[in-house]
Amino acid sequence: MNMQTGSPAGSPTGTGRPTGTGQAADTAGTADPAAEAPVAAAAETAAGTPADTEADAALAARLQGLSLSVVIPAYNEEGAVAETVAEIRAALDPWPIDYEIIVVDDGSSDNTRAAAEATGVTVDANPVNIGYGA
Repeated sequence: MNMQTGSPAGSPTGTGRPTGTGQAADTAGTADPAAEAPVAAAAETAAGTPADTEADAALAARLQGLSLSVVIPAYNEEGAVAETVAEIRAALDPWPIDYEIIVVDDGSSDNTRAAAEATGVTVDANPVNIGYGA
């Protein structure tokens, strides 16, 4: 699978990591309030950038080895898709998590597909608009 991440392959920033085996961590039944505290602290951090706190360090450790797929549905979003992709990259790049961004163009009549492809992410396009549930 072609995994698209925060920066082009070979980027000196260290992003563009492969997502590994694709196996998800089993978190069912883990309702430890102490384990959830770093997640809440990170959610309050401005612009998705980790602050220099123990809670963020704990969250970073928990994220190590995980992967994330961000799917963006798009219909006639030529003017917004590049900024949306950039915002997602800016939010995820500081964290030690492998990720891919996938834009699904749902039969747009504008240049949404070309604008999404220009960002370097994976783009899947429906030939006609299918709408919700596509």
